[in-house]
Amino acid sequence: MNEIIIILNKKIIYIISSYHVKSFKLQMKKNIFIILNHDLLITEWQYKCLLKIKNHNLVFLISNELKSENSFKFKRNYLKHFIYYIINIISIRQKMVKVKFNAFKNSSYKKIFFKTKSNSWEELNKESIEEIILGNPSLIYKCGMGLLYINKELKNIPIISHHHGDPSKFRGRPAGFYELLKGEKKLGQIVQLLSNKLDSGKILYYGETKIYPWSYKQTINESFKISPIIFEKALINLEAGNFINKESKGKNYKLPSNKLSIFFIYKEISNLIKKLIYGLFWEKSWQVGYMNASLISEITKPDDFFKIISKNSKNFRPIKISKDYSFYADPFILDSNIIVEGLNKKSLKGDLLLIDINTDSIIKKFTLENKHLSYPYTIEFSGGKYIYPDSGALVNPIFYSWKKTNFLKKSFMNKFKSGLIDPSVIKHNGLYYLFANIPNEKYILRLWYASNPEFNDTKEHPKSPICLSPDGGRSGGRIFKFKDNLYRYGQQCSSDYGNGLLLFRIEHLSESNFFEKKISNFKFNKPLKGPHNIDFFNDLLTWDYYTERFNLFAGFNRIMEKF
Repeated sequence: MNEIIIILNKKIIYIISSYHVKSFKLQMKKNIFIILNHDLLITEWQYKCLLKIKNHNLVFLISNELKSENSFKFKRNYLKHFIYYIINIISIRQKMVKVKFNAFKNSSYKKIFFKTKSNSWEELNKESIEEIILGNPSLIYKCGMGLLYINKELKNIPIISHHHGDPSKFRGRPAGFYELLKGEKKLGQIVQLLSNKLDSGKILYYGETKIYPWSYKQTINESFKISPIIFEKALINLEAGNFINKESKGKNYKLPSNKLSIFFIYKEISNLIKKLIYGLFWEKSWQVGYMNASLISEITKPDDFFKIISKNSKNFRPIKISKDYSFYADPFILDSNIIVEGLNKKSLKGDLLLIDINTDSIIKKFTLENKHLSYPYTIEFSGGKYIYPDSGALVNPIFYSWKKTNFLKKSFMNKFKSGLIDPSVIKHNGLYYLFANIPNEKYILRLWYASNPEFNDTKEHPKSPICLSPDGGRSGGRIFKFKDNLYRYGQQCSSDYGNGLLLFRIEHLSESNFFEKKISNFKFNKPLKGPHNIDFFNDLLTWDYYTERFNLFAGFNRIMEKF
């Protein structure tokens, strides 16, 4: 069994002894250590990280400061950073969890001691270092303390910690503050091997979340939400000896002054007012366009589809929207026609509509009472036709299937524990792969595989989640094969939702491995925005887009959609 040492943060709010969190098998043969603060407190997201390794032997090292008359005493300048500390209390401060050792089946604890150096870094004493070395750990997980100075005796032991920021741009602290201040669209985060240069260690895993310019709290909470996933991925990479090739040469930021903090508050309030005004009086007017793409014969590269759409952005045919629907979006091709999501004006829910592109008439409707359907991903397997719609509003995902008899069958995929958002399916080397999000995981793209298109023996892929980013972390159209390579579209959601796509080349896809690389991106020029989804088959190419229009009742409509 393995052992782990953990370092904790301060200030108790409540005590939790267990969570239900997906775990994995850590194959490391040596012990693992975890260092804790003397009060045994960590943040809730750190506790969830610990639960990823709860079935291993955990040795909690409780850290204590050695103080003497000659000890360096670090004093916080509360007056200089007074406004920031108010922001911290309102937006950043996390719920704290007190670690209860009996909640971990194989755990023990020891005390270690440190002193604070004149540069405010904290150094373990000789006896504590010797005790750690004697334990021969695979790694040390740092959940607390301050800046840990790594003595030469410890440099052969991996010491890992989190940094919430993209180290190529933002090192230091506070997490997310300067990203919002500078108008960044995404907040990066890493798990790193600690070094004696702040936030400059080797990177074990990198992910990113969306920045909400009007809410520091929402930005930070979304970042912390994916930290346990990043932690799990980092441990897998550590065991395999894999590191992320990313520079860590960003500026080392400090706590902001009162003046800068006041400007931060002003900027956040300004962005909130803009968002409220937009929500009250502006709405997106979605439409679906298509073209009989004789130009497809000119395609030599997979991103040429973007060039065709761009070249014909003022010369395509939009599908006329039925009077019973507010908009059309999420187009996919079914035979020689197009199936879309249509927002029903009465129910304010999405229906799936099969559209005759010659007459713009509705051939068939797919509806579920009081449930929203969208993203009708279509594909054909062995003479059978399948539609895998977005089923995020359902308990279990559904799909529609039929063969030559034209008998339509609705089926549930009961192996999944929740509905699926924007599911995209492909058959590859005899297996069926499904890319999708689950509810409450907006931009965490997961991957499953099965031996059949019904996915009744589905397993989540060992590399899942495969993308942790608002750029590409949600599907945006058909997965396709071009010149022996697989490609997928991902939504570009780091700025306006639905305003652009990215194209990824899937370098490797098997039941044990997955790797992809971003190769291109595209968005329309104003006044059009998008695309948000793209599909093509034979000589037909379709996509969706939107314009922004004033509507006095836009806010009312948004409220009604919630119910």
